[in-house]
Amino acid sequence: MLKKYHPLTLILLCLVSVISCSKPLYSYQNNIPYRTDRPQQYKYLPLKKYLCSPLPYKLRESSGLTIFHQQLFSFNDSGNASDLFVINTENNTLETIKTNADNNDWEAISAKNDTLYIGDFGNNLGNRKDLAIYVFPYQQGESWHYSKKIPFYYPTQKDFTPRNINHNYDMEAMVIHQNAVQLFSKEWKSYDVTHYELSLNKTNNRPATVLEKYHLGYAATGAAYHDSSLYIVGYTKLGAMYLSIFKESSPNRFFKNKPQKFYLGSALSIGQIEGIAASEKGLFLSCEKFRTIPASLYFIPYIQLK
Repeated sequence: MLKKYHPLTLILLCLVSVISCSKPLYSYQNNIPYRTDRPQQYKYLPLKKYLCSPLPYKLRESSGLTIFHQQLFSFNDSGNASDLFVINTENNTLETIKTNADNNDWEAISAKNDTLYIGDFGNNLGNRKDLAIYVFPYQQGESWHYSKKIPFYYPTQKDFTPRNINHNYDMEAMVIHQNAVQLFSKEWKSYDVTHYELSLNKTNNRPATVLEKYHLGYAATGAAYHDSSLYIVGYTKLGAMYLSIFKESSPNRFFKNKPQKFYLGSALSIGQIEGIAASEKGLFLSCEKFRTIPASLYFIPYIQLK
């Protein structure tokens, strides 16, 4: 039976139709694949219950995390020494490794086989022109030297006026995949994430290649890859912490399909999430000190992410 609608109802229905169709979930911006999901649905996964231990005060600004030679590696960000820390998860102690790299603002760390990569590309103000990745072969001893430095820049950035946490040219997330550096932006203004790629074999300053974009809904602060899944953590300016899980739809493409999204809690109760590392059994997450909450290490088994 044909329903009769009030004229005002018909107008509202038309408006909803126009709005819902005006921005498709999967579209293209300047020939770059871009997916949006608004509003985003998420599950609540209270990170607090997965606490391993507080991190030693020496690592209170832990800003990246990776597994290298079966050990957890981390570091502090800008304003701190250019040191790496190996975390002993059994007795909560640290081994310190000195490096010869500059720590302008280290924000990401990743590893592949016998090589460690450190991203010196933190850019809260949006005005840096010295973004780089340091490459370290595995070394014995308490002092490591990098073998290569890979500089890069954003191909679309033309304005370098300082805009503290009010721009889209920050970066804190990186994985090594498909024999290249995969970078995932921290976009304070849009809460999008842009997937960039850099060759491992070139050391000249060059633009990062844009591959795809996604409306994450928060600022990305860390990434890890495991078993065809990309894990991205981060937070909003109001201190809400999130984890999104993307499935690889084709080689090195992650944003075609909608991810799983988990709300992990507030920075006021768990700290500020900065690092993530994928093991065979689950995810390690590191949070830096936030107000009265100490820096902490968490572990989520994969079975809890179903």
